[in-house]
This record gives sequence, structure tokens and C-alpha cells, in this order.
Amino acid sequence: MARVKQWRVNQQLSYLLFDPISRRGALIDPQPALVSCYIQTLEQLGVANAYLLFTGEMTQIMNIPGQMLDAGALSGSAAPDTLALGESYIRVVVDPAALRVAYVCDGLIFSGMWWLPGGLRPFVASEPEADVDKLPLLQLPDDYVLYPGRAIGSLCISSVAQEKALCYDPLPACAGAPSG
Repeated sequence: MARVKQWRVNQQLSYLLFDPISRRGALIDPQPALVSCYIQTLEQLGVANAYLLFTGEMTQIMNIPGQMLDAGALSGSAAPDTLALGESYIRVVVDPAALRVAYVCDGLIFSGMWWLPGGLRPFVASEPEADVDKLPLLQLPDDYVLYPGRAIGSLCISSVAQEKALCYDPLPACAGAPSG
């Protein structure tokens, strides 16, 4: 099972996902201000960074080892569906417009700004006729843990089950969603 280290600067979140057996890692949405922290953590854990993964467009080149991949690089027909991370594999999920990418590994979802905690409720409220059950997040198992790209208040983590419960909560903000 892959392990996760989370960093927070203001409301922005970044992550180190690593396989504890192979000691291979992937930095997800790294921030330039934290480069020295990332390198120090990699050294302390004895992890070789294999990837710099961005959930949107990469905005700045960083001096960190690893193959850099962003939404643009991962949206083409030749783009990989999975990335090897030792004993684990990272599945790449690209949105239909190819503007955002999420990464799924061992029941962990790294969604960047695509799926934020509580983010389905405003979507359902603004588009009550949308087929919510076909959203990619809701196709994943309920026990999957959501690691977003931005904290919402003090909330830095969620789950598919929690997002479904918030979305289908019969409060007025979710008008149009089935109550139950």
C-alpha cells in the first residue's frame, strides 16, 4: 500500500506518494516554495522520486528529480494510462476537456482543483439536470480517499462516500438531487 505525505502552504496542497517497498515516489502538484522541503523529505525517507505530477498545466520547472507530467502531456493518445511506482501503479484519469488530471493509486485519489471537498454539491445545485452518477469521482469505490489540491477551510481530505453523502443530502443547496 502506497504512503502519503501532505504539505500545505496557505490553502494549496501538495503530496509525496511513495511505495514503501521499492522506495519510489511521485510528487504531486509540487510548489516552488517547497523544493528544499521536498528534497529533504525524499532524502530522509530514502525515496527516489520518479515523477513530478501536475493535476493541471505545469507552470514552473523545478529542480527536483523525476519525469514531469501535466494535463497537456497526459491527454494525448500516446499518453500512458498508468505509471509504475514500484509495487503500486498510478492510474491516470484525464477530464474530457483534457485540462485536468487526477491520479489514483491504491485507493487514494489526487485530484488537484478538479474535485475539491464538498465540490459536487455546488455543481449539482447549479446543474440540477446533470447526470451526477456519471461523474468520474462517483465511479470510484466509496472507500477511496480524496486528496484535493486546495484545502476548503480546515478540510484537507475527503472520501468518495463523503462526497456522495454531501451531494445527495436533501438540503436546498443540492436541489434536484435524489433525496434518500
